[in-house]
Amino acid sequence: MTRLRFLIALLGLACASAAHAQSLAIVHAKAWTGASESRVDDATIVVQNGKVVSIAAGAAAPAGLEV
Repeated sequence: MTRLRFLIALLGLACASAAHAQSLAIVHAKAWTGASESRVDDATIVVQNGKVVSIAAGAAAPAGLEV
């Protein structure tokens, strides 16, 4: 259930981002990539043009992005 809530929240955030055509980074998140059943802790999620372009554990937010 928590996974579903996270995915819905991420989708909403991505849609809002697309409306403004901006890029942003979500830091210190817990993410499930779908590649495995395990989650990525302390993840940095980068959203550009309304699409998730990267999910990395412990990564710093790229320069110039809204955090």
